[in-house]
Amino acid sequence: MPFLWVPPSFLILPGVIVNSLKGKIIKIVNKTQFFTLKLLADVHI
Repeated sequence: MPFLWVPPSFLILPGVIVNSLKGKIIKIVNKTQFFTLKLLADVHI
């Protein structure tokens, strides 16, 4: 893949979008894990 010069702003924006998406995904995963563990705990008790 050839290296193409792009203005820094075009590189920064996707990074910001990716980071915010990662944050949202991590929050969703944490919530799902929490509820799954809670359900498992309730079932075992």
